[in-house]
Order: sequence, then structure tokens, then C-alpha cells
Amino acid sequence: MKLILLLVLSVLTISINAQIRPYCFSQATVAYAAITGGSSIGSITDDDESYQALPIGFTFNFKGTNFTQFCANSNGYITLGAIDNGPSYSPISGPADDNVIAVLGADLAAQAGATLRYQTTGAAPNRILTIQWLNYTPYGEIANMSFQIRLLETSNIIQFNYGTFTIPAALNAFAEVGLRGSMLNESDLNNVEVVSGTNTWATPVILSATSFSLCELLGTAFIPASGLRYIWTPSTLTNVATPPAFCPPSTVSLSATASSGTINWYADPTTPTVAGTGPSFITPLLAASDTFYVAMNGCVSQRVPVIINPASPIASAYAFTQNSSTYTAVTGGTVLGTITNDEETFENLPIGFNFAFNGTTFTNFSVATNGYIGMGAVLVGNIQPISAVYEDNLISVLGGDLAGQAGSSLRYVLSGVAPNRVLTVQWQNYGYYNETGLTYNAQIKLFETSNVIQVIYGAVTQTAGISFVFDVGISGNSLDATDFSGRSIVQGTNLWATSANALDRFTSTGEINNNAFKPASG
Repeated sequence: MKLILLLVLSVLTISINAQIRPYCFSQATVAYAAITGGSSIGSITDDDESYQALPIGFTFNFKGTNFTQFCANSNGYITLGAIDNGPSYSPISGPADDNVIAVLGADLAAQAGATLRYQTTGAAPNRILTIQWLNYTPYGEIANMSFQIRLLETSNIIQFNYGTFTIPAALNAFAEVGLRGSMLNESDLNNVEVVSGTNTWATPVILSATSFSLCELLGTAFIPASGLRYIWTPSTLTNVATPPAFCPPSTVSLSATASSGTINWYADPTTPTVAGTGPSFITPLLAASDTFYVAMNGCVSQRVPVIINPASPIASAYAFTQNSSTYTAVTGGTVLGTITNDEETFENLPIGFNFAFNGTTFTNFSVATNGYIGMGAVLVGNIQPISAVYEDNLISVLGGDLAGQAGSSLRYVLSGVAPNRVLTVQWQNYGYYNETGLTYNAQIKLFETSNVIQVIYGAVTQTAGISFVFDVGISGNSLDATDFSGRSIVQGTNLWATSANALDRFTSTGEINNNAFKPASG
């Protein structure tokens, strides 16, 4: 007879909304189209000018706040809202304002032929506000640079369009490109970096949420190509699922969804290495609590932690099944003790692999001659390991007053190859203390990876007129009256083949009466 115990945990996925608003960066190549209508603001002599309370033409959401007005600055950026604090040469790194959108934030100036204008086009709900700097130049230089910021209704996408750049060969200038939220929050940034010798305007580096933008203009070659478009798309992670408690060692399935873009999973809050992509992710084998992080690909934002915890250890969570097969005695392995063993324990033996029992991972076990094992390095020994509680983390196949006798052996054998190894602990031809003519054969098997426990019965011989009870089952915390899973087998009530779930520790016993009421071999 084979009794099988395996841990089955209730899997309940609870969805939570992660209310964050990162921006995902992407880029494209388009035909640059200058606008000619709308409203022209400023003059060809503009330098360090700001134009305030301009109408967007629709409601635009930026980092979670709705705006209907903006301020345009001659230095290559806008701010959202009715008022700003005036021009800045470093609108991202040295901000004077919140809610900054910088297409080419630098010390710029108008010149002959230059215009700064804005225009809202299209029909609701797909209108577009375009702010355009035409033929602007770095202050004190002779150059022509044309570029735009576009705000898209409904999607709240931000686009930077770069047109023709004509600058002197010897010019070396720097600008800031990206987004800033609160001027008081140094981690509320969504920026890119372009530095000669490292990357190009066509291959910008997406910076972390705490890094300032630095984009270089160098000579006639290191400039944005006409038609280059940088795109910031607001993307919200939603339904970041709370992972279920797990039984270590085990993998855990994590999941999240987003309004757009690709989801990335990370093993820690800062590493650039992506552990997985997509709405679902399977962790590596976990032995204890761990934390993974989820974020949008290309989004510069704080990663959202996903905390994974093991299940509360309780042996009653193990599911029980039983079946019959041919009992096969093992040979080899390691023989413990002698034929005269009685009330003996053999401690700190190697399992041969990591085995999770009741929420804890073990690599060692201990054996008692009295028909049970303990997980861990120490075992006191007891003739009633489940029903009379003294120790934690016990597995009992025939917990009783067994003793070695002529022809008996107690051994353990490791078989198979990783990750499917099996540890077998075997009591062969054991007797009962101070009795003659009795033999008991039984095994406990521990299975790698699945962490399944099997207790298997071989031939049992017991003479007429003798009745004993043995503890059968598993026990976790000895101080917790509910932390056990036992079998109750009582003559006149049920059979070993139809064992019942024990209602308490004291009835976690199996009766062997005469030579008839006993477990069948296999």
C-alpha cells in the first residue's frame, strides 16, 4: 500500500491597480512638415522670452494632471499651465518650473527669418497642438534650427519633431531633451542623452528617472536628421497581480498588464538586465521570499516591486492520496545501526537534494528506529511521533515501539538524477519491542522538485492475539494543534485501504490487529 502526500496550495490572484504614469520612449522617421498658420508669438529679436496662458485647444493630461493652457519659451521648451517663472537655459536640470517639456532646451535666440508659433489642428477627439521654433539659433551663433513639440489629444502622446539644422562646423553646444514633472522631485524625469563618441541623435540613451539630459550638437554631422521624431507615450501598468503564496522551492508565475508598450521584468530595482518580457513571467526556482520588479520597456520610472512570499507552513495543507503497487525493497545505500537497535536515532544525514517540507527547505534529515524520520539535523526520538507531540517536522510511516532483530536493517538510498532524485528510507524486517515473530517492512520516499512524500508498506507479519497502533502521517509545528496531517485506521470502522483523515493528532494512528487487519504489501 502506498500513501502519498503532496502540498496543494490555494492559488488566489488578487489584482491591484498600480497608479503610476511612466512615459515610454520611442522614435520614428517622418517627413518634417512646418506649420504656417495658427498664432505667431514674439518677434525676430526674441531672446529669453516666455509667452504665458496660451490655449492648448483641448484638455491634455500630463503625468496625471489635466491642462488646458501652456507657456512657450524661446529657449526650446514649454511648460504646462497658465504661468511659468520665466526663461531657463536648463529647463530640466536647473528647473524653475514644474511640468516642463523640452524639445531643445538651451540658450537659444530668434534671428532674421525666425518665428515662434503654435497651432491646433484636427477635430475632437484627435486634435493636435503644434508649437514650432523656426530658424532659431544658439545664442551668439549663426545657425538655423527648426523643430516642434506636438501634443496629441486623447492619447496624451508627446512628439518632438526635428527639421533642418544648419550649424557652423566649429559649433559645439548642448541642449536638454525630455520631460520633467515636479521641480522639487529629482526623480520625476523622463529624458534622453546624446553624446558624440558614445551614441547619436538616431540612437539616444534613455536615462534613469534621476539623470539629467545632455544632448550634444557638434559641427555639421552630429545633429538630428530632418524628420527625426522622438515620442513619449504615457503608459499605465494595471492589474499587477499579487502572486499567490508558494511552497518552496518552487517557481512562481507573475503577471501584469499595461495600456500600451512592452512590459519588462527585473530581478532587482536598478539592474539594466531584463529577466523577462511580456504580461507574464515565471521566476527561477525560489527557496524563500523574494521581490521582482516590473516596468514598461523604455519607460523611465520607478520599477514596481512584486513581493513573493512562501505559504504559511502548515502540514494540513498537504493533499492525501493512496494507491497500490508492488513493494520493492531497496538495497545498497547506507545501512544505519545494528540488528539490536532499539530507541535509536541517526542524525544529520544528507538528503542529497533540497527538499521543501512545510514551508522550509531542508538538505538533511534524521531517522528513528521507531518508524519515522525528522527533517533537519537533530532528532530526539519518540514512540508516538504524531499523537504525542515532542518535535517539529516529522514524517511517520509506522511510528511505534519498533526494534531491530535478527535479519533486520535500517538504511537510506539516494537514486535517480537531478532534478528527479528520490531518497528512500527503509525499515526491513523490523520487529516490535519485547515481542517475537513479528516483522514490519516499510519505506518513506522523498521526491526532488515535486516535494511529494510517499509512505509505502511491505510485508507485515503479526501473530494472533496481538494488536498495536502506529502513528501514520506528518507533523509540522509541534506547538500548533492544527499543524499535522494524519491517517486514522480503526478495525471495525475502516480499513488500511480506506483510511480516514484524522480529526486530531491523537487519532493519527493505524491499527494492526492479529495478522489480518494490516496494510497490504504495496
